[in-house]
Amino acid sequence: KTRSDYDYAINNFNSVKENVTLAESIEKKNEIKFKEGIASSFELRQAQNQLYSIQNEYLEATLKLIENKINLEILLNK
Repeated sequence: KTRSDYDYAINNFNSVKENVTLAESIEKKNEIKFKEGIASSFELRQAQNQLYSIQNEYLEATLKLIENKINLEILLNK
């Protein structure tokens, strides 16, 4: 179980990392659109909130990955 938890944590981490990159791109595009008067402040704020949310998920995925790696190393060293 510990190995599968670790593998899942790696996959989840990589997936969330890709989502952060995507959210950053969307936020930057919305910021440009806002500065050019094409997007509303609501659209910009929504993109920023999505970015902050996915960054939080990234931190959680990172912590879970570290936790699962430690648990696996403890199990393998017994």
